[in-house]
Amino acid sequence: MSYGKSIDFLFNQMRSYAGSLAAGSITFYEAGTTTLATVYLDRTLSQAAANPYTLSADGTAELFASGLFRVVIKDS
Repeated sequence: MSYGKSIDFLFNQMRSYAGSLAAGSITFYEAGTTTLATVYLDRTLSQAAANPYTLSADGTAELFASGLFRVVIKDS
């Protein structure tokens, strides 16, 4: 069984000039394309997450994936 890598460190307390990115969104694309990529809520890559994914109230996310991505982060 293969496992995904945790990518939560990328979004831990993401901030804009106005503060936390609470309820902001993050969209994952396959590298070099505009095709949405699949990211997961669990390490075993069995439960797909929404894409775009809405950040929590403190601007964080814990997601898992495998591969290369282009990431677009937006505030609320």
